Amino acid sequence: MLAIIGKIRTSRGIFNRLIIKNDKIIILDNTVNPPEDCKIFDLGNRVLIPPLTDSHVHFIQSGIYLNSLDLGELKTCKELLAFLGEISFDEFIIDETLWGYNFDPIDNMPSAKELDKATNNLPVFIRRIDGHSCSLSSAAISMLPEELRNETGIYIGSLQEKIVKFFLRSLNESTLIKAVHKVSENALKAGAFYIHALFPLYEWIEVTTKIQDKLPIETTNFFETTDIESVKSLGLKHIGGCLLLDGSFGSHTASIREPYTDDPDNLGILYWSDKKLENFFSNSFNAGLSIAMHAIGDRAVEQYLRIAGKISNGKKLKSWRIEHAELIDKNLLRLAAKMEITLSVQPAFETRWGGPDKLYAMRLGNRWRKTNPFRDEIDAGISLLGGSDSYITPIDPVGGIFACIKRVNSDQSIKLEEAIALFADNPAKWENRETPLMVGSKAQAVILDKDFDFESKPKVVGIVRNEEITLFW
Repeated sequence: MLAIIGKIRTSRGIFNRLIIKNDKIIILDNTVNPPEDCKIFDLGNRVLIPPLTDSHVHFIQSGIYLNSLDLGELKTCKELLAFLGEISFDEFIIDETLWGYNFDPIDNMPSAKELDKATNNLPVFIRRIDGHSCSLSSAAISMLPEELRNETGIYIGSLQEKIVKFFLRSLNESTLIKAVHKVSENALKAGAFYIHALFPLYEWIEVTTKIQDKLPIETTNFFETTDIESVKSLGLKHIGGCLLLDGSFGSHTASIREPYTDDPDNLGILYWSDKKLENFFSNSFNAGLSIAMHAIGDRAVEQYLRIAGKISNGKKLKSWRIEHAELIDKNLLRLAAKMEITLSVQPAFETRWGGPDKLYAMRLGNRWRKTNPFRDEIDAGISLLGGSDSYITPIDPVGGIFACIKRVNSDQSIKLEEAIALFADNPAKWENRETPLMVGSKAQAVILDKDFDFESKPKVVGIVRNEEITLFW
């Protein structure tokens, strides 16, 4: 047996003693006395929390980008080009192409000619931080089919999605396996025992499934396709994932009801017609599949809810999901709550883009106060799942919890217990698995260096699995 003594924090309250026997939790209470013949681990100033879930991870892409060139510190196209002209690329070449990600420019993406000059005509593939625009060098463009080529090298919208798929599809199996192991190890060290893994390609799921028993985490897989038969052949109960109804705020492609503040003639892009979406929803519904789709702007969220309501004929849609829903008003919340639709949200987006002087305010003006309204969503009775959208923001569920309780817009902050539920209890319930960190559940937990406060987020310093404790630091 193993007894853990100290502060044990769950969504249901705080406890002082946890006892594990035969890889199960047999006691969770407020006594501090360990039983006889028991190994003891005293937390001291550390804190134990449940095993966490990241409910939105572009799984293999995240692993690939962990081996790619991180451009997150660069804020202008000029800075990017100067940086590319000074560094060695060798360790960031993936299957003969230089991959860069996390670029968040305040001006514009680089052109093909600019990349050619900075990199001596290497094949270069640079993605914007939001994943909704990219830039290619001339050598990279020449690798594309003729119909996808663009002289400028800058791609947005649905054409950008085709470019991304082309380069992702070109990766060999050894690169994919390396990426799967990389992202899995990274997730566990961040406290994420469970991942809702998004896959744009069937063969990627096959590769991951083949090595699943060698991974330190568990995945719930999503195939981002409209092909119902292929989803059923994989044994999945849901279809989609980050299947796009619209784009992003950063690329001015999220579909919104009122124009962009910094682009007054632009309402973004709806990628699906009502007729096409209704056909997809109807076929999936009749096949017994729940649907997960990316909708960021309020016009895209409204389209999902309206069509879902039409085809469901009053039936509850508990396992259906909207991914992101960054701009959603109270009328839409009431409609989602009525149908019991789940929202898969990314609290780290508020840390990165929220507030009066960041991206949301730049694109939306005063509507930044209405983004990611977690307090309103919970009060409306909606179940929220917490995720990162990794590679967009890192797999960091502890950081996600912290982002929920410390927001610039404090009106939409939520309680710590509610925030823990976003990354622990709610995903478990959505997956129909046991509630974590309670009597009878698997012996799994995350060890933090301190408790949550409003100054700085805690760090993951170890994990508990079965009757073993692993300390990272």
